[in-house]
Amino acid sequence: LSGHPHRLRLRERQTMTSLRRLTKEFEALEKNPLDFCAIAPADDKMSAEAQLQGPAGTPYATGVWTIDLTFPANYPFKAPDVKFRTEIKHPNVKTDTGEVCPEVFFPNWSPTMNVRLVLSNMREVLKNPVVETPLEAELAELFANDRSKFDKLVKDHVKSLGKKKK
Repeated sequence: LSGHPHRLRLRERQTMTSLRRLTKEFEALEKNPLDFCAIAPADDKMSAEAQLQGPAGTPYATGVWTIDLTFPANYPFKAPDVKFRTEIKHPNVKTDTGEVCPEVFFPNWSPTMNVRLVLSNMREVLKNPVVETPLEAELAELFANDRSKFDKLVKDHVKSLGKKKK
């Protein structure tokens, strides 16, 4: 069935629509960049790499994280797949894989949402982890019950990332 010409044409149309939309979004980000994040789309525009700065006033403040975004053929009707390539200690991100919880980072996804909003939401969740729906239960518990210990753990991890780069 997947080789059926009708299905293939539909998928190609979806991809073309996604490409037009993504091209516009990346152009808008280039003209009006986010002050906390740089983004570089791949040549095919169906994926991108972002450098997200840790928000001031958080234990993430001195860090920069590389994030991979992969856009489905039916974007913007389906959210992008987002993963932290740089390891991060966060209740809503799997430490070993960098996977994020889509319900937390972009709840109620709709076609009106865009790349700018995804990156802004990611920054917001770094500021305010959602401990009710964690991917890392121990970190969520630490954040909720011993904030100073959580902050120290994150700060120490961020420092170790800086050392790895050199």
